[in-house]
Amino acid sequence: MKHIYNILLCVFPIFVIAQNNSIYSIIDNNQNITIDYLVLNNSSATKTTLQQDKIDRVRKNAFKIHSMLFNGSVALSYERSISRKISTEIGFGYIYTLPLYRTTRDYGTTRGFMLRGGLKYLFLSDKSTTSQILDGPYLMPEFFYTSFCTKDGYQKIGITENFESYAITLNFGYQHVFKNGFLINVFLGGGIGKSMGDYNQIHYYNHIIFSDNLSFALTTGLKLGFAF
Repeated sequence: MKHIYNILLCVFPIFVIAQNNSIYSIIDNNQNITIDYLVLNNSSATKTTLQQDKIDRVRKNAFKIHSMLFNGSVALSYERSISRKISTEIGFGYIYTLPLYRTTRDYGTTRGFMLRGGLKYLFLSDKSTTSQILDGPYLMPEFFYTSFCTKDGYQKIGITENFESYAITLNFGYQHVFKNGFLINVFLGGGIGKSMGDYNQIHYYNHIIFSDNLSFALTTGLKLGFAF
């Protein structure tokens, strides 16, 4: 008898009308019980479920692109939520020379890479749903590292100059995740940085340092991406 009941339960949902004007449907899917109910309220209906991830799609991951077309670099970053208000983000970027872009050594060839990583604290309200876990204003301490070389285009022989820098900043930003998962992120931050190289270079693609010694560092930018 029990086997017949399980077969019928898999094929036909059982509807129960309760006294509170709610219609319940019980469906057994591989012995995992899911209870969906439809609440009738003044000709409007609201469907919900006991499984929270069926109410709000959980988006705990995000890929972003930070393209600085005017300074010759492109960066990708990955964000992962590790708790309701905490997420971590890491990024990698490639530094190159655009044909129409004039570097600090005009018409030179620039190649290099940059790394960044931080821990983000989001100011989420208690009413925020699961799908909004990556959405809202935030503070993020972030570490930057940049290394690249520039070949002087004015010299026939070609003089290669090496640049290297790191910085630690505290960034304030805002990230908005749309219903379809598309996101936009703007941020501004400041901290301290150190540059090392053949010559002083204030612009390090990830950030700006105002001298070759330990000094103030500034970072800002716009990121576009997709949360999933």
